[in-house]
Amino acid sequence: SVSAHLLPRYTIHMEARTAEELRADRDFVLARVGGLNGIELRDAAEELRADRVVVLAAVGRDGRALQYAAEELRADREVVLAAVGQDGCALRYAAEELRADRDVVLEAVRTGHSFDVVELRARGAVVLDPLDFATEELRELPELQPDCARENRLANRGTRPEAG
Repeated sequence: SVSAHLLPRYTIHMEARTAEELRADRDFVLARVGGLNGIELRDAAEELRADRVVVLAAVGRDGRALQYAAEELRADREVVLAAVGQDGCALRYAAEELRADRDVVLEAVRTGHSFDVVELRARGAVVLDPLDFATEELRELPELQPDCARENRLANRGTRPEAG
């Protein structure tokens, strides 16, 4: 595959190739989504939006790229976990069964935000919260509530000292 530092080589050849050819060029698309901006998955050919390697590269860079992935990959647990691990709100683009998966939702909430969603909403701000996209049943679980989720996030990021 082509790394991002080789992208200028592709740029030079862009004039000689049609946009359609570039959208279908796996190496070119991998370099774009993995090296520059995962959201560029939206411009990839349909078959590349169904390519697991390409989609994993894209969501690893920007979880929101999940919205452009083929339907079967939005139902792929590993792909969705990679997306919500990068941006908790990518949960909104996951298949319904994964929005009902406790572990996937917990990862989305852990990744979530570094600010207090409840406080900002109380001030009238419109703020998306990963929990907004979970099933109603999961939204009620105590371990997924903001204070508890913050604790989980800190514990998983290694920022809380070990008890001992």
